[in-house]
Amino acid sequence: MAKYMKRLQVIPILVMLILVFQGINSYVSEDQISTLGVIENDNIVKELDNLPNIIFMIGDGMGVEQLKAASMVEYGVLNGTIMDYEFSDYGLYGTNDIENKTTDSAAAGTALSTGQLTNYGRVGMKSNGETYVKNILEYLRYDFGYSSGIVSTTHIAHATPATYVAHSNSRHNYEEILSQMLNHELEVILGGGQNAAYIGNKNKAKTLAKNSGYDDIATNREELMKYTNTSEKLFGIFGQYQFEGGTYESHMPYELWRNTTLDPSLIEMTEAAINVLEKNPNPFFLMVEGGRIDHAGHRSFNTEDAYETKNQLNIIETIFFEKSVKKALEFAKNDGNTIVIVCSDHETGGMKLIDYSGLSTDDLPNKDMNRIDQMSKRLERISLLNVTWQGTAHTDTFVPIYAYGLNIDNFNVNQIIDIFWILNEELGSFPVIDDYKFTINDGVLDYYVSLKDLDTSATKINLFAISNDEISIMNEINIEFNNMAIMNYNNSMNIEFNETVEFFIEIMDGNNSVFSLGSENNLIAQQVEHLKPIFETTTITQSSSNQTLSETMLNSTIVSTSTEINENTEGDTTISSKTSNENVYFHAIPLWLSGYAIVYIRRKKLN
Repeated sequence: MAKYMKRLQVIPILVMLILVFQGINSYVSEDQISTLGVIENDNIVKELDNLPNIIFMIGDGMGVEQLKAASMVEYGVLNGTIMDYEFSDYGLYGTNDIENKTTDSAAAGTALSTGQLTNYGRVGMKSNGETYVKNILEYLRYDFGYSSGIVSTTHIAHATPATYVAHSNSRHNYEEILSQMLNHELEVILGGGQNAAYIGNKNKAKTLAKNSGYDDIATNREELMKYTNTSEKLFGIFGQYQFEGGTYESHMPYELWRNTTLDPSLIEMTEAAINVLEKNPNPFFLMVEGGRIDHAGHRSFNTEDAYETKNQLNIIETIFFEKSVKKALEFAKNDGNTIVIVCSDHETGGMKLIDYSGLSTDDLPNKDMNRIDQMSKRLERISLLNVTWQGTAHTDTFVPIYAYGLNIDNFNVNQIIDIFWILNEELGSFPVIDDYKFTINDGVLDYYVSLKDLDTSATKINLFAISNDEISIMNEINIEFNNMAIMNYNNSMNIEFNETVEFFIEIMDGNNSVFSLGSENNLIAQQVEHLKPIFETTTITQSSSNQTLSETMLNSTIVSTSTEINENTEGDTTISSKTSNENVYFHAIPLWLSGYAIVYIRRKKLN
């Protein structure tokens, strides 16, 4: 593989969970599902010294015209943003969904984060509505060991941030999305939603964060500023303002209406997130969304006042998004090993800048002005623009991408999914599992694997089984791509296990492994509590009590502590390390997060 991936020395960690499957009761009952132990791994610390940080910034609803208008107001020229003169790579791309229809933020976010097109409204799911698709944050966090964070001016479980942390058939399943987000135990979560229905209020938000392992919790700007330079793990949820009708809005306030004593700006949240993440010795992935550009684009403009307000909110949100990019670029330049991507998920409203002749580089808003004077100057300049709007919905207009810090030879972006594959190439063209499926009928296992590998360097597909204290390769397929980066493979085999059996698929690429996510297609249980994998520890001393181990380490996910078959547990077989006299335990990882595509089947022993 390419430069970065060759430095990774990865041996897969085999972990086990108690899982209850739906839809297979005719084959196995719940009381037949047993617990498996772990196989020892002496090398689970990943070599990350040369992998880059990635700051991925999305202007939701931001098109070329929005950026031109913002540049004219702030700098007096059409192409005066930081991206125009500091970013070496630029392109325009289409954003339509898998049905070639105008997209929404869920389908577009999924395309950006996974490299796969899907349907309107789906979050991290294939268009079939059944298969989870692994996203870039999950690859980097669980296969590469990155720290990670999410920042947005929308409420935190909104469509775009959701596509980097969750898998759901509907973008409106906010509680489910929030639960999955918190299960990742991200180093940074910052956004709106303090008064969203699925959160409740400030006190409930604090309790939720505390119960999810966050000690540093910010619910206003002052608290965020306090933690910005000290925290190593930060949860912040904001949005303390009343909307036009007097009701509380669930998102963060538009920048024009922000009370600076209550809520931070996107610039401040971006800086805080970077400060937290750079304290971690591992590289980081940070997604930053300017989500309210889109919301301003959705506003009506049927009266003169409504038209004026729409222009003001949209352009000022774009200006402050660009200033957040400046903050990210400042860090990237000082760091020397950070990639910054600036892009959009779609354009909103069909904005068109018709005439800007009334503006020049004279009398610009400047840093010597206070906030009130700056905003007054911006509003004055916005009023001199002639802007038209096509409507209030998303459009299929091509949108821009800017990149800083890439080392790839060909920067070629034509459609929205290409952005994922650019990052994939930059990180060494690691193989990506597109789809897979297990089907078991009458002792016959059918399995299907579809994978994509840009440099066609993947070497094997391995099907493993663990049973009766032994791990064995059930099938080993040498991959031949025939000059194509996409490969599909189907196979069937008879199985005659009388004990608990675990199957999983692994894609080998040199010394590196990539595992697929779970899905209903392969009977993976979806509702599994997440426990963070251990990257820095190779051994843990055996507990004197199985119950204590279960409670303190695994939150009731039991790992075998016996090196022998447990004869006292009816029908159960336990698996433990065969490579050491001392048992080794690791945190269990939910399959849809870790990438372990594992099917647990408990079959009755034959009489």
